[in-house]
Amino acid sequence: MNGPTLFATDVDWDRIGSNFWFLMEDTLPETFDFAGQFLVSVLLGGALFLIAGFVLGIVAYLLLRRWGCFRCDYDWYRYVGWAWAVLFAISFSLGAGYGGLWFGGGRCVKKHITEHRVIERIVVNLYCAIALDMADTELRDGDRLEAFDNVLADSQALRRLSEKDFKRSVHKTAQARADSWYAKLGALALAKLITDKADDLANEEGVDVRVLVMAVQEPEKIDAYRKEHPNGNLALAAASHHLETIREQAVSLVNSAVYSNLAAGLAAGVGIPAVLLALFRLILWWIERNRKDVSG
Repeated sequence: MNGPTLFATDVDWDRIGSNFWFLMEDTLPETFDFAGQFLVSVLLGGALFLIAGFVLGIVAYLLLRRWGCFRCDYDWYRYVGWAWAVLFAISFSLGAGYGGLWFGGGRCVKKHITEHRVIERIVVNLYCAIALDMADTELRDGDRLEAFDNVLADSQALRRLSEKDFKRSVHKTAQARADSWYAKLGALALAKLITDKADDLANEEGVDVRVLVMAVQEPEKIDAYRKEHPNGNLALAAASHHLETIREQAVSLVNSAVYSNLAAGLAAGVGIPAVLLALFRLILWWIERNRKDVSG
């Protein structure tokens, strides 16, 4: 595969994390906006599912009572039989509410992934952070734009960085014992996101990272790029496919987390009262059987 090898020189993983989060500072307003929308979505989803679960719990209790599932002939039972209604209402509502938290949050995350190009910015900024490290550059206030522009224009790392090498770099970053919490946190999240399905990122030609940066951060320059590079459409298509693959993978990870937790919440909400009711009926059956044996 074509492209420079990322490990030709020593890599400062803390510097990669520092540069990455420095570049991400431009997205702080959007981050706060996302945090607010995420919180609202989580609370709204949890509340709606909680109410729906409560209603379904009451309906389930009434149906089971009509079918005689709670019937018991002992006098003491009349004082505690009401507990079944409470159990079904609380269990159904809490189970559904837990699932609703995940469902609401997941919808918000997927919307920002697909509509607000969050993943594209993350991926491009990580590419740039790796390239800056290979150029022995750490971004600081004052010289940030100049240093960044120089790397974009001159760095061999951005000239042709293959996906295979990028995958290795993210794995290495995630496994490194970085002293800085932000470097470790960002690397672990990105390693999970980008490298879970390495086969989906296979590309013999590699990806021109400068085109990726332009497509995400400076889309207004795309027309000029096409004019200067007659074959630029191929590079733009490769960059678009690269980002689309990662975006789809991110949505897949979100769906997996959301639906597994939603299923777990619903299963627990329904399963707990169902198991207790089954045990209750089994115990009553066993008592009645033994009483008949004794009387017989």
